[in-house]
Amino acid sequence: MSKRLYVIVALLLSAASLMAASRGDGLLEQAKANYAKKEYTPARYYFKEALNAYVTEKNPQKAVEAGVAAAQLFHRENFYKEAFEMLARADAAVAEQVASGSQVSDLYYDTARERLEMYIKLKNAAKARETLDRMASYAGNVASRTADLLYNEAAYSYAFGNNRAGDDAINKLVSAYKGESSYEKADSSFRTLIDKATASKNARLLNHTYARYNQWTDSMKMLRTQEQLAKAAGEVAERDAKIEDLDHTIGVKNALMVTLGVIIAILIGALVITIIILIRYMVKSRNLKQNLNTALAHTRLKDAFIHNILSQMQPTIETLPADHPAVGALKKFASDVQSLSDLEASVKDLYETEDINVLQFCEALADEVRPRLAEGVTLSVIAPKMNARLNAEETANILRHILINAAINTPAEGKISLEFKKRGPHSAQFIITDTGCGISEDRRDSIFRPFSKVRDLTRGNGLGLPISAIKARKLNGSLSLDRNYTKGAKFILDIRS
Repeated sequence: MSKRLYVIVALLLSAASLMAASRGDGLLEQAKANYAKKEYTPARYYFKEALNAYVTEKNPQKAVEAGVAAAQLFHRENFYKEAFEMLARADAAVAEQVASGSQVSDLYYDTARERLEMYIKLKNAAKARETLDRMASYAGNVASRTADLLYNEAAYSYAFGNNRAGDDAINKLVSAYKGESSYEKADSSFRTLIDKATASKNARLLNHTYARYNQWTDSMKMLRTQEQLAKAAGEVAERDAKIEDLDHTIGVKNALMVTLGVIIAILIGALVITIIILIRYMVKSRNLKQNLNTALAHTRLKDAFIHNILSQMQPTIETLPADHPAVGALKKFASDVQSLSDLEASVKDLYETEDINVLQFCEALADEVRPRLAEGVTLSVIAPKMNARLNAEETANILRHILINAAINTPAEGKISLEFKKRGPHSAQFIITDTGCGISEDRRDSIFRPFSKVRDLTRGNGLGLPISAIKARKLNGSLSLDRNYTKGAKFILDIRS
């Protein structure tokens, strides 16, 4: 008595833990673990609870898997009422999803197949026939289900004494397997029928199936012998062809030796020409290197000139009214141009990194941006609870700029998401997606290039994305626009540590 009480308490505690996690997968794993240890009573309990969890989670595929497993264990001990209840609950989960428009009606096949086994065991021929017909309507054009249907047709026919119909079904199944040379599948089908006949203690079915199996084994030995002979004949023919090819090759080699001297002479001439071309290329490369050094020097002079101009403009800008929109825009433009110039000069110097909590980092960014969202717009975060090596400040600056742009361009009732994905041991992605107005095709090639068009600075200077792109390079990564996304805009920040 105390041992039974201990088992019940253990089951209840384990079930409470799994229910707290609210995951049907945990219950299903527990059920399979008990089944593997042949502890069928707890396995049956967990399969039943997994079915209930998957129904709540609206997961019809898993609900059918758990329901069929539970039904098998119930009718294994002749608890047919409970077994039929499990299948009915699984069917209800499928029906709910079919009603919502999901394409999952094919799951009815699996529950119908389990019902068929029970009706055969109960010797209810009418219900078995009705269930088999329903299975035919659910099978569709799936090859594996067509084979399974033939196998179940044979099991049904043999079980109720219609050996001719059973033989017809088996012949069709075996013919299909012969066409594919899938002898192991046919052998497995016969063995499964024999096992079922043994389990159901159906001597008539067992004797008939054994007889058919022996016929099949003899025919397969003959077929395999013929295949081996055909293979051997093919190998002999292949060897003869190789010998003939060798004879031909020897003749060809003799001819090749004659022409080899001519080819060598041509190659020597080509080598001389190549050397001449290479010398000319080296001269051009030297000139190109000089031109590149000159261009770099001009770039440095340009950057210094821009820096000097901005420095001279700064005192004048400071004298203008601070609350005027144009003045604010001009100040920000001057600051962004200076930042762009500094970043371009130091683009090869990568930012330092540190370990940060990805989920907390993303949630903090989202909280910053949410006050800017239009009415009804949702900003969701999809990130795991894990650490990653990043430069938190500059990564946040890039993502914040893109999120603010998304908030500005996403109308009421829209959606914005910030997602983190681990792509490998040393690479990760931040993905920002919105359902806003998107970026027109004619602007997609220029959004990361500064000064690509003349702008009204009070409506933005267009330097945010170019600056973010350079910062992404200093993070040892890249910033890009997903051109295939058409429901708004999707930016991807790749980072390598």
